[in-house]
Amino acid sequence: MDSCICDALDWQHAVADRSVVDAISRSMALVEFTLDGTVISANENFLRLMGYRAAEVQGHPHTMFLDPAQIHAAEYAAFWNRLRLGEFIQAEFCRRAKDGREVWLQASYNPVLDAAGQPYKVVKMATDVTLERQSAAGYRGMVEAISRSTGLVEFTLDGTIVCANSIFLETMGYSESEIRGRHHRLFVDPAEAAAPAYNSLWDRLRAGEFVQTEFRRLGKGGREVWLQASYNPIFDAAGHPQKVMKIATDVTADRQGAADHRGIIEAISRSTALIEFQPNGTIISANDKLLKLLGYEFSEVRGRHHRMLIDPVEAATPEYAAFWDRLRAGEFVQREFRRLAKGGQEVWLQASYNPIFDAAGRTHKILKIATDITDTVHQRQSTARLASLDALTGLANRRSFDDRLHQECRRLTRSHSSLSLVLIDVDRFKNYNDLYGHPKGDRCLGMVAEALRRGLQRSSDFVARYGGEEFAMILPDTDTLGAVDLAERVRGVIERLDLLHAGNPPFGMVTASIGVATSHAFEAMEDISQILLQRADAALYRAKDGGRNRVCGSTGEHPDQAAKGSEIQALTELRPG
Repeated sequence: MDSCICDALDWQHAVADRSVVDAISRSMALVEFTLDGTVISANENFLRLMGYRAAEVQGHPHTMFLDPAQIHAAEYAAFWNRLRLGEFIQAEFCRRAKDGREVWLQASYNPVLDAAGQPYKVVKMATDVTLERQSAAGYRGMVEAISRSTGLVEFTLDGTIVCANSIFLETMGYSESEIRGRHHRLFVDPAEAAAPAYNSLWDRLRAGEFVQTEFRRLGKGGREVWLQASYNPIFDAAGHPQKVMKIATDVTADRQGAADHRGIIEAISRSTALIEFQPNGTIISANDKLLKLLGYEFSEVRGRHHRMLIDPVEAATPEYAAFWDRLRAGEFVQREFRRLAKGGQEVWLQASYNPIFDAAGRTHKILKIATDITDTVHQRQSTARLASLDALTGLANRRSFDDRLHQECRRLTRSHSSLSLVLIDVDRFKNYNDLYGHPKGDRCLGMVAEALRRGLQRSSDFVARYGGEEFAMILPDTDTLGAVDLAERVRGVIERLDLLHAGNPPFGMVTASIGVATSHAFEAMEDISQILLQRADAALYRAKDGGRNRVCGSTGEHPDQAAKGSEIQALTELRPG
């Protein structure tokens, strides 16, 4: 009788145990292994999660779910040794599904004991936490990306400093040990800290309100620091504020800049633009500041590629493809970028592209942090242009001429074409200044410069003030005949200005002497620019020695041009003007 009762109780316990296992199996992934790691069985949850059928896993080793690099690691062998000794193991594990994708499991490996208390198999119970793992990694990556280019400091809700990153500490001049545990008012002028508005700031933050503006703060030693900053309440799982994160950019230098830059500085310091991309460059999200900067609605950019924001010519270059390869490889990129807003308007950004990494350390999106520096860049470009111009005539100056001549000489070696150089000298200009004064002399040079500018017929032609009363023209793809013809037209235009010049006999008006030199592809060499200048200068002096107000061609042309050159020389040197 007692035996029957015991059997009945054992049967009831077995039924109860099976019910528990069935209940667990309905909500979790289960898989059984032998002590050497061979799969005995797996439930539908596990098979569906990993992408297998039962027949594909039964009798196969546990290593089929691992990255190959893990299989021979000492830690993996130790893992199964611990299970064979009956040790329970619980942790998060990265595993590989049938299609190769990563699956993160919150799992426990449970040795099952026989009647003698010895392990004879292992039951694994697991829950899929892949999404949670990737989400957490994404948030960590975004904070790290922002931290690389922006000052961050964390406060408790009463304003006590918890920690700060190196950028913020460097900006304020403190070490972390000097500020940790101190109150935020350490950075505030005492008069401001005592004002009701300061207490109101922290009341608003404790109430969960986001605050962003430009703040005047005090660094170590009382040094004034201006920050473009946002105070961001951080909420707990119940939606209650638990701390405050401050994101700040140092705009002190901008604040102290010249008055005519004030508008630019304020525009830059008021906002930070953010946009996220997939690793292939597809736009995921963009904040209002970036959209306003580029003139788009979010619906117009979502799902489009980054190349919509750049010049099509740039988008087709190998350098652009390499740029995205670098980002996908996890490289941080920061510099100035030229971009195109809606309608093709040029926008310049000081921006950083920050790869965001997933749980496995691979780039799964790109965060771009940008500020608008368009006006600054345009002013810099304008300054550079002014530096390349002659202040009196508005033509290119000597430095620009030298750069352009070197460029065209390099092109000559590749194009197998011709290049002509024309030097123009206003005749007896010193006499003009002596007779009429330097102000009228300056006006005369300005009129000659305008005549030369009008004389150019192609956008590729280039004219500069070479120095004093001397001017120069660079004529790409122009042979000797074409260059002399243009020079003669220019000489005639200057003569027809009909500017009185009593010190320039026998003409009695402002005239110019002109020398022309042409180089051909067969002469291409490193010092061809100097050779051209020497030839044109020699031709110019022949024009002067021959009576002025005339065009002379160089005698150092290609042998095939010898006959034509002689004809040109005769025509130009005998022409009275």
